[in-house]
Amino acid sequence: MSLRKISSRALLFSAVLSSFVPLISAEAQDVDLPGNLTMHDSTDPTVGNVLKEGVPFLHNFGTANTFLGSGAGNFTMSGSCNTAIGFQAFQNNTSGANNAALGLGALQSNTTGISN
Repeated sequence: MSLRKISSRALLFSAVLSSFVPLISAEAQDVDLPGNLTMHDSTDPTVGNVLKEGVPFLHNFGTANTFLGSGAGNFTMSGSCNTAIGFQAFQNNTSGANNAALGLGALQSNTTGISN
């Protein structure tokens, strides 16, 4: 699999015969992989994230955190061991830890709560 940088925020890749195939369009495309998709951990809004329509959809910013859903979690928290699944779930957390948020806006107001 080869990666081709097309801007500071986007990569296009091809898995055809394990060789680079130039892509002539930067438009969204379906991608089929014969193996694993390997990414870096999330370190900020531009590294290690899956975006949908430019909005973070899947990331693991922080320590032992997992966020799934449009706008779930954030990239400024210091809290660890959190899981949030759902649209804008847990998006205002600052230092809360050991939380699980499930559903639309779940724990959206939580900032420092622990073990919810």
